[in-house]
Amino acid sequence: QDFAEWIVITSYLLIPILAFSYKFFVTTVITKWLYDLIILFLFFPFIASFIQSDKKNITKTAAPFLTACFLMGLILFLSFFLKVIDTSYLDPFYLYPFLLELKLPFYLLLIGLAYKVLPPLQTSYFVISARIFSIILILDVFTRFLIYGELTRPAVVSESNYDGVLILVGVVALFTSERTKKFSRDYILFFIAIGLTLSRTCMATFIMLSFFHFLRPSHIRVRYLFFLLVSSLAGLFLLSYRLSDIEDFSTIDRIVMWLSFIDLINTSSWQNLILGYFPGFPLKETDAALQWFITNQSEEVGAEGLHAFNYHSFWLRISATYGLVFTSIVLAYFIKFSFKGRPYFYFSLLIFLQGLTMGTFYLSVNILILSMYFLTLLSRKDFQRTKRPSRFNSELDYEFTR
Repeated sequence: QDFAEWIVITSYLLIPILAFSYKFFVTTVITKWLYDLIILFLFFPFIASFIQSDKKNITKTAAPFLTACFLMGLILFLSFFLKVIDTSYLDPFYLYPFLLELKLPFYLLLIGLAYKVLPPLQTSYFVISARIFSIILILDVFTRFLIYGELTRPAVVSESNYDGVLILVGVVALFTSERTKKFSRDYILFFIAIGLTLSRTCMATFIMLSFFHFLRPSHIRVRYLFFLLVSSLAGLFLLSYRLSDIEDFSTIDRIVMWLSFIDLINTSSWQNLILGYFPGFPLKETDAALQWFITNQSEEVGAEGLHAFNYHSFWLRISATYGLVFTSIVLAYFIKFSFKGRPYFYFSLLIFLQGLTMGTFYLSVNILILSMYFLTLLSRKDFQRTKRPSRFNSELDYEFTR
């Protein structure tokens, strides 16, 4: 239990506080490296504990993650085999995109192992952590204003969009935990923090979650409707502000990304539609949108060899690399997951919406918090069958049945 809590503390608080102390003097890329090191460190004790345990205890809930890793490896092998058969393997191969695409199966394996090794945390624990993180974010914006004389987007964990996801997990947890007198204060704090990120996707997700939560017959209150109205108006203002200086919408990277993917699907062979494209080889050579990404993102950061990792979307990345069949299975899993109850629905909605324009489970900065919260939801049913202190069971049951 303590080890599980320290994972959340490290990801939500320790690394952000450390990053806040050095970010004004060195590059923020170092923060991503810190998260990568923590993830690699966790893998070894997890795998050791898993090997030593009785394998008969592998539950049906944890099995999909381990199965997914095997299936993704099989898809990569088959897509590479087909690449060799049609002789197009003579195309230039780039190692960097290939290594980045291996992150997802590795993270899924880590979630499966964590499910076996770690106990779940109370959802209120994520609310407290997100509360402190939001304060750090607000301080970051205030400090930048004092230094530069203007309001700039925060980058506590290297990018504003990543900051927003960490806060949104706190929002989901807030809507799931026992309602206290601090609910309104936390909601307003999260609203301010999300607004300061200036993230269109994060604000849209925040509003959608608020709509589904507050427009329930048992939750309709005048002040909550006021919260919903204010957040919606603020979201519209944020959207118009972010789009006000854009003359050509076709230059927005998220739009370019989707146009490129649509063009890719329209010209893909049935093998690529089913199995995807082997990472490391160019997706295609003639595509105006794809060329825009190569020029403005891949080569700009020294990541030659454009592949699906340049699509800032979880759903597009797995579709391009593992095919539409595998993507449909993942989407069906979250749809089924969402029908288990409102806590599951809120998390599934978060993953679906953020996955449209962000990597979610691909992102080392966010994967620890997403995994630990996912673990809490997954473990509820199995932990009810084990012997736990009665207070723990009663609180956990209350959070998920209220």
